[in-house]
Amino acid sequence: MSITSLDLENLSVSVGTIKILHTVSFSAQQGEFITIFGPNGAGKSTLLNIVAGLQSPTSGTLRATTSHGNPPRIGMVFQNYDESMLPWHSVYDNLDLVLQARAHAGENRYMSQMYRANAIDKIFSLAGITALAHRTFSSLSGGQKQLAAICRALIVEPDLLLLDEPFSALDYMTSRNIETTLLQLWQEYIRTHAMIALCISHNPDNALLLADRVLLLSRAPATIAQQLSVTLPRPRSPHLLTDPAFTTLRSVLLTHLEYEYAQVHHDS
Repeated sequence: MSITSLDLENLSVSVGTIKILHTVSFSAQQGEFITIFGPNGAGKSTLLNIVAGLQSPTSGTLRATTSHGNPPRIGMVFQNYDESMLPWHSVYDNLDLVLQARAHAGENRYMSQMYRANAIDKIFSLAGITALAHRTFSSLSGGQKQLAAICRALIVEPDLLLLDEPFSALDYMTSRNIETTLLQLWQEYIRTHAMIALCISHNPDNALLLADRVLLLSRAPATIAQQLSVTLPRPRSPHLLTDPAFTTLRSVLLTHLEYEYAQVHHDS
């Protein structure tokens, strides 16, 4: 599976008389990690849902170009991980059920139990959660659940990896740990599988550490106010948080956020 590009052109979304997104346009290329950053209520999750095919735009176009000619395969990490997994099943079985579904959809390689087991063992090892494989999902901590949800999204080797605020429900240290693991997964798995990743974040540190590019959304009706290239070298780690180049980029995001919130209060 391989995706070449993702192109959004003049996407707008309205619900009744309420405008949520307004002429949003951007392109993403194979191997690129993009974070979407902006104030609360700007329509970030709406934008991600449109890319996932869970919601339709009012106007505009979305085009994903793949080498296989089929629609892109999507792996999604939902904001509420508790509602996206089967809590009574083990972590292993949650992933195995996804691969069994792919087998029933005609992907013969997943018919083999050994093939599925090897694929699951590999992603668990990369994420550092092998010891959790046979625990029920409901017995895990919040951080462990989020790692399991990320593994579930990656196990199908998606063309598009979509992450809806994967750190929002986590405390600071757990967020840092998940962030470090996601950086490792990017280096060792996501990038080598030629995916495009889109991640929503309201945290400037998360947004910058992960991204090749940050899309800064305005307040609703949201448009892309700015695209910020993040040229910090990879592999990255949280040690970059004190790097002068990083703090300069952070100040750009914080200034943008302060401006957008000031406009909301001014308009009201």
